[in-house]
Amino acid sequence: MNLADIFKKIVLVAKQEGLAEPYLVGGALRDMIRGVEPKDYDITCGNKDSVSLGHAVCSAFGTTAHKMHSGSLKTIIDGFEFDFSPHFIYEDKFQDSLKNETASRDFTINTLLMRLSNGEIIDFFGAIGDIKEQRLVWCCTPDADPVRRLRAIKFIADGFVPDEQNLKLLIDNFDISSVPTRQVRQIINSAIRKNP
Repeated sequence: MNLADIFKKIVLVAKQEGLAEPYLVGGALRDMIRGVEPKDYDITCGNKDSVSLGHAVCSAFGTTAHKMHSGSLKTIIDGFEFDFSPHFIYEDKFQDSLKNETASRDFTINTLLMRLSNGEIIDFFGAIGDIKEQRLVWCCTPDADPVRRLRAIKFIADGFVPDEQNLKLLIDNFDISSVPTRQVRQIINSAIRKNP
């Protein structure tokens, strides 16, 4: 089964289960635009519904669900890794809520959404332009989450360039002491692999 067929079946499962509409979000879309094969595919359809959808999809495909520490649900379908993320909340004002939730992500390059039902791309923050021009732009100040500073290093190693203002945000008060050593090692090793 190819990826398009899997997407269609995910949409069908969401409808059958009475769940909110599913979207592909973030890194996979960034990589597709760059011509890079995504390592995984993040699916969201709402804070609670996305995990429920993950369980329903696993049942429909006969795959195993793996609950992650973050609260997301991972599974592998015909060699494709899927992550059903609970981090996006749909409120009454659907578009406003979706925009607010994508704004909470780390960089504009990770804010793209694709409606699985018809392939429509939603770009609230100029992500496509930033991806094509390889610009690294913060969605919000990274102070609240030092992991975002580390992720910036990974993206810089991958060819994305922060402007002077965004570079200053990265460097000022650079403190990752609260980040678990395992996570620091993982991100740094990823950056090194891109630039051996």
